[in-house]
Amino acid sequence: RVLYYSAGSTTSTRVYGQNGSFSTNVAHKGWISAESLSLPERVHLDRWGNLYVADTGNSRVLYFPAGSTTATRVYGQDDFSSGSSNKGGNASATSLSYPAGLTLDRSGDLYVSDSGNSRVLYFPVGSTRATRVYGQAGSFSTNIINKGGISAKSLNHPLGATLDRSDNLYVADYDNN
Repeated sequence: RVLYYSAGSTTSTRVYGQNGSFSTNVAHKGWISAESLSLPERVHLDRWGNLYVADTGNSRVLYFPAGSTTATRVYGQDDFSSGSSNKGGNASATSLSYPAGLTLDRSGDLYVSDSGNSRVLYFPVGSTRATRVYGQAGSFSTNIINKGGISAKSLNHPLGATLDRSDNLYVADYDNN
């Protein structure tokens, strides 16, 4: 789950991922939906207060409009009721496998550390189809660890990504130390 705390308060007033229940910790709270989470790894707010959650256990990223605990956009899955790694198939520009990190650039474009596919994907603002891939030599359909060998173009289970003020990307390439 993800909890929201008002400034200065030590009591949460909003819960994401448990269908509104503060008193449960069951993954999916019984089913995968727009209101459930499994092993959320990272959260990120855009400048308008919209929340992005790396829902790692469901191999997806959810987008929650400001103040809402119901997601309205899903990255990595075809719908809100699916949660298989790579949608139960191969890596693609619309699939994820254990996303572990995310960040947004100044324009609102989304970068996702797709750990299970050893890549980082770039999604233009509002789109759930990636148009750029880091770590797989430009291929959306492969997920080979260190594709082509350890190099400046390879990744091995990236866990985090962030951008500096000039939108230069930094990636924590976990298993390449």
